Amino acid sequence: MFKWKEEFSTKVDIFDEEHKKLFEIGNRLYDLIKLDDEIDRYDEIMGVISEMADYAKYHFKHEEELMHKYGYPPREFFKHVSEHKAFFMEVEKMMSEDIDVEQREVSMHLVTFLVDWISNHILKTDMKYADFFADKDI
Repeated sequence: MFKWKEEFSTKVDIFDEEHKKLFEIGNRLYDLIKLDDEIDRYDEIMGVISEMADYAKYHFKHEEELMHKYGYPPREFFKHVSEHKAFFMEVEKMMSEDIDVEQREVSMHLVTFLVDWISNHILKTDMKYADFFADKDI
């Protein structure tokens, strides 16, 4: 479901590696959801969702710290940060739904959101910093 493509590369190796990690966590969530064995996987699903949220928080903070350190244009910086905040608001909203009752349905909705959001964020928003960081030694 989460497939890394070269077009996702920002040419900032550390961020590309972090993006790949987000894809890997997303794939683990998808793999759990698509299991058709009637086993209650609530704890496993919530564990992977929590890991995704924690890693996204780490990654977003890392991006924001380096943007700040290297003087990323303030207007673009604040737009970027606002997207990160919107991501967490949406994830929290979805996590407040009754995942235990409708595990696969709610979780698949979350996976679809994650695939769309991460792909669009990398291809549109993160690519804006690709040129900015190109001449920095990161």
